[in-house]
Amino acid sequence: MTEPGSDEVAEQGWEQLSPLSLILRGGVVLLAVVSWMGAQLVSRVGNFVSPGRWRDPSGQPDEVEGILSHPWVSLGILALVIVAAIGAAWMSWRFTRFRVAEHQVELRQGWIFRQQRQVPLDRVQAVEISRPLVAQLLGLAKVVVQSAGGKDSNVTLAYLPLPRAHDVRDRIQRAASRLEGYAAGPADEGGAPTGVVRSPPGGTEGPYGSLPGDLLGLAPDTGRLVVQVPNLRLVLASLCHPGVVFLVLAGLAWGIAALTVIPDEWGPFGGIVVALPGLVPMLFGLLSTRVREVLKHGNFRLTDQGRSVRILHGLTDHRTTTVPLRRVQALEIVQPMMWRPMGWWRARVNVAGIHGDDSELTNETVLLPVGTLDEALTVLTLVDPALSPDHLRTAALGDGGEANWVTASPRARLFDPLSWRRSGYTVSGHGVLVRRGRYSRRAAAVPHARVQSMALLQGPWDARRDLAAVSLVSTPGPIGIVIPHLSLHDAEAFLDEESQRTSAARRSEGTPCANPAPGDGLSSVDIALTDGHRP
Repeated sequence: MTEPGSDEVAEQGWEQLSPLSLILRGGVVLLAVVSWMGAQLVSRVGNFVSPGRWRDPSGQPDEVEGILSHPWVSLGILALVIVAAIGAAWMSWRFTRFRVAEHQVELRQGWIFRQQRQVPLDRVQAVEISRPLVAQLLGLAKVVVQSAGGKDSNVTLAYLPLPRAHDVRDRIQRAASRLEGYAAGPADEGGAPTGVVRSPPGGTEGPYGSLPGDLLGLAPDTGRLVVQVPNLRLVLASLCHPGVVFLVLAGLAWGIAALTVIPDEWGPFGGIVVALPGLVPMLFGLLSTRVREVLKHGNFRLTDQGRSVRILHGLTDHRTTTVPLRRVQALEIVQPMMWRPMGWWRARVNVAGIHGDDSELTNETVLLPVGTLDEALTVLTLVDPALSPDHLRTAALGDGGEANWVTASPRARLFDPLSWRRSGYTVSGHGVLVRRGRYSRRAAAVPHARVQSMALLQGPWDARRDLAAVSLVSTPGPIGIVIPHLSLHDAEAFLDEESQRTSAARRSEGTPCANPAPGDGLSSVDIALTDGHRP
């Protein structure tokens, strides 16, 4: 059998990870072992220089303990452990290989128990570059190839030198584009496919001016800068959270109660002493989530790569993700109630292969963590050019009196007295627009061809008032599209008509109805009624 380090394997296109990855992959374990052994060594030295003999619990001399407590023996054991750890890490690195083949990305690992993982290029959903803090100090990056099978089927290349990581990412994207039938063409001198807008030297021109090529220590981006989020705005938006307001109000209430209830002999800080045990855990938990939000999306920018968008974000853990536009299944803009005075919105998408229950990948579904409505509409129309900005703006700001919008039935006032008039949907030749909420607003869009299944839902209270809801399912992700409190007649009519529109959209895209491709087409229509039969 040919060994991974042989010339034959090298000729077959197999590549090796950076030797510095040993520090990141095994350095933490080695540090823990060395720290523990060091503490034991200090203890043994102390016992060695102290008078007396080592004795077992019965009081008899323990010769084994005495030998192990000798400093030179402890040093020898520590040295053996370090050598063994380094040797195991080196063997693991030496037998780890990867290659970008004609039809797939392959990764080989293991020298005792060998493992080979493959991701077909036509199943690649996105390619991410991640740079944890220690990796940044060493000039390394991690490449994550995300596939349609979810996190367990991804291929992770940890770690590569940063320029090489960008080169590997570009090679994978070009190879995947060729398999998809795109005219990516050969790469130009900078490594980007021809046809992609190339930035001028030193930066990228966009609505925010030039983009420095060395920002975040990343390689110069080849795309057009579409949106960039100031870190100050991100911090303020993170603080405008219901939990923060609740904590402030709880602190004020507690302080007022302390001033009126706490005895005077406790002094001016008595209330603080009483309040701290209850407020500190709440404060720590809330601040940790808010800080984590800022660290994830700090230095956020989104660039247009032609057939994909590239997302760059992170203050300490820098991430670069490329999302092919063809994989986007649904879009949504959200405005929490506390963002309304500032006019801020969040834009996110459902992407095939990126599941909502995956905490690491969920961040890649956010195309705009916080921005103005114009910025949000710019991002959504970039991802799906068939969407009308005017229709999106109406979906975001409309109050329910617009033409061509089907709203909730007046019989839904009892269930949703504040926003029933605004909740509803409209249909275009491209897809369905749905909006909900009056104070916390959201507007979602799903193309007809991306509807995987539909469900008509009717609970016991809806049945009493002849109401029903319609659920549109695209792909697993953060966006759930539900049209609530329609009259049963409107819900059934929409269900039947949308089934026809979805089939027609699939046929126009060349997707067979009987065997839809992953991420395309209607897979089922479900009826869920309380009385067990359809009226």
